[in-house]
Formats: sequence, structure tokens, C-alpha cells
Amino acid sequence: MINRTLMVAAAGVVLILAGGLYVNSQFTKNDAEERSAVYGVVTDFGSNLKKVALYSPHAKEQIANAYKDVVTPELLAAWEESPPSAPGSITLNPWPDHLAIGVVTKHKRDYEVEADIVLLTSSETTDESEAGTIPAHMIVSLKDGKWRISRYQSP
Repeated sequence: MINRTLMVAAAGVVLILAGGLYVNSQFTKNDAEERSAVYGVVTDFGSNLKKVALYSPHAKEQIANAYKDVVTPELLAAWEESPPSAPGSITLNPWPDHLAIGVVTKHKRDYEVEADIVLLTSSETTDESEAGTIPAHMIVSLKDGKWRISRYQSP
């Protein structure tokens, strides 16, 4: 009788542990998929920085075309209303080339991303060389089933 009770208890413990491992693997899989999507959005955003010339008379259109798929509609509207507040090229040389993603931290519903905007400059030859970096801070949120940058800050 005691052996049977111990066997049932042991089987119960095994099932609970197996269930916990399954649930944990699902969270890990979901976290990995989310992180991959967040990295993709931030990378796409960074590659579009050079497409926006804030000094251009067409800055609003460039902002819309470059960022519409990677930022929330609210953030896009704020940048279109005030183009100098948007990220992009301020001068012809140097220009923002891409983002170097640093720390990515998951919060309850969002991801906080610390990155550096990598600036390039052209020398007198045709070579491009790094001209420095500018820190950037972003919040990436799930909006209408898509991960998008909902907040952006850079000096």
C-alpha cells in the first residue's frame, strides 16, 4: 500500500515537472520569437535613417516612406508634424548609416532597446569611414499585431 502511494506520488511529481518544462519551453520559444521580431524592427528602422533628410523640403514624405512600417502611427504623426524631431540626416556629411543594437530588455508588454546610431562620412576618396555614434533609446511595443517603435529618444 505504501509502495503504491509512493509510486503514484512519484508519477505525479514527474508529470508536474514535465508540464513545467513544457510550459517553460513555450515561454522561451515565444520570447525568442518576440526578440527576433524586435531586433528586425529596430534593424529595419536603422537602415532607413539615411533615407530621411531633415533639411529637405520633402522631409514629411521621406519620414512617412521610411518609417511607416516600423513605428506606431502616433509616433509617425508626431514626426510628420515636426520633421526636425524625427531621426534622420541633419547634414550631408556625416549621415546616419545604421543602428548598432546594444542592450534589449523585456518589460511586461514592451521591449526597451539601447542602441547607437552609427554615423558615416565620406573622405576625399570614395571610401566611407565611421564618424562616430549617437546613443538612441527606443521602446518597441506590440501594436495591432505588429512590433513597432512606440517611443524614440536621441540627443
